[in-house]
Amino acid sequence: MKKNIILNLISRDPYVAYRVFCQLEDFGCFDADTIFWVLTNPIDFEHLTQDDSSELIDWVNHDLNILFPRKSLPTVGEDDDWKYTLDLHNMTQEYWTLDGNNIDYADFENSKMILLDDNVVLFNGCNIIFNQTIPKRGDSSPFYEEDNEKDGVGPEVLEEIEKNNAATKDIKEQVENMDLPYINVPTAWWDDEARIHTSYVAWNEGETLPLCENKADTKTMGRTEYYEEHFQGIIWPTTAGTIVHLKDDGNLEEQWKANVEPFFPWDFHPRNTFPTSYAYSEQMHKPFFSQEDGLNQQIKMIFFNDDSLVEDWLPTVDDD
Repeated sequence: MKKNIILNLISRDPYVAYRVFCQLEDFGCFDADTIFWVLTNPIDFEHLTQDDSSELIDWVNHDLNILFPRKSLPTVGEDDDWKYTLDLHNMTQEYWTLDGNNIDYADFENSKMILLDDNVVLFNGCNIIFNQTIPKRGDSSPFYEEDNEKDGVGPEVLEEIEKNNAATKDIKEQVENMDLPYINVPTAWWDDEARIHTSYVAWNEGETLPLCENKADTKTMGRTEYYEEHFQGIIWPTTAGTIVHLKDDGNLEEQWKANVEPFFPWDFHPRNTFPTSYAYSEQMHKPFFSQEDGLNQQIKMIFFNDDSLVEDWLPTVDDD
């Protein structure tokens, strides 16, 4: 399936855009069907000079795709600097431009759309987040399993399947009858108040149009609150514990144990490979963070409020 990864360049900093692009490339997030876009004002890239990184300038001249709304973007740091991103949920409208020209909808049609804020650090293995399949609108198969005896399963397994199907019967029927869509976001396991986090949002193009039709309500709410209030469909979470938002340097061990570890071992996908099952299990049971080992192997993506919280993991753009 085609993928469009759209970097929301909140900082308007070309170096930040290039840093994220390089991380995505290094960690195998691009394939032949992936297009990387930077959502920003083209003028942010026009002030580069020969004193800037040659690699950055070469990237800007040859590989950069700038997606820009026809109306001006808000000022950096404004509380509502996310609102224009809602129009990404309808790429058929004449709202977006590429180098001053209309975009080609063929680039977006039948694709997976991924919105990524730029205050992010990526780690090895993050491609499992970008490659996660999102069910199509109206697809109820995630909530129903065929209990076919021809599959060779025993009576105990059949009984468990029937029990699970009964438990999800209502939501299965809602998905089918209401033709519900899906959005792929992380659960905010680190936050005692929020249910989801929207610095990473993915969806199937053309299936979430109502999200860009209720923008009047953005005057009274933030982005996560807006999605929670207005998205009528199924929250399809990213793999447990692969994403975290570091608001400060507070300890998250209690939240990790309560909200992430219960999904192990089924959802444990370490960044590295281990020679034995014992070594694998040992990594799985390590804390969210330790001075000796750093972040738990499950973490693939960090969003941050302050560079100082992640400065050890921020790569630099070097000039030869």
